[in-house]
Amino acid sequence: MKDKVKWCFNIKAGLKLIKPNKNLSESYLKMAKDTIKLIDDISSSKNILWITVMCYYSSYYCVESFLSLIGVKSENHTCSILLTKYLLGEEKTKIIEQEKRKRTDAQYYNKFVSSGELSSMNNDSKNFLISFEYLINNLDEEKIKEYKDKIKALL
Repeated sequence: MKDKVKWCFNIKAGLKLIKPNKNLSESYLKMAKDTIKLIDDISSSKNILWITVMCYYSSYYCVESFLSLIGVKSENHTCSILLTKYLLGEEKTKIIEQEKRKRTDAQYYNKFVSSGELSSMNNDSKNFLISFEYLINNLDEEKIKEYKDKIKALL
């Protein structure tokens, strides 16, 4: 995984170290919450494609919120998820990785989840948001420095 993360920092539209940006982090977290609200608003429509897409994006905005807060800019979804997995562990990214696969299947291959799976995805997205909101709200300067040092040691 380290080689892949390192590669992400070396590609043009990949990862880049920046100054931590609390405002951008808060904005991404708000986008995640707003997306969850939209999912709830349209869930009765049973629009499986767009609910699947929104579940993924609500989680992706959480990842971007975390990365912005620790000082990483990303223009690549896979790289964002890889770096988050490298920093926080596999368990923390399991939901978003599943959502990404389901979103790809739905958008590009017309392979849709069942309504039961859709409901489960929605709950998973809400739990992902709660988990990342807690993480983000409890990050202090020392922990941010630890993450940055771990990244710099890789580069």
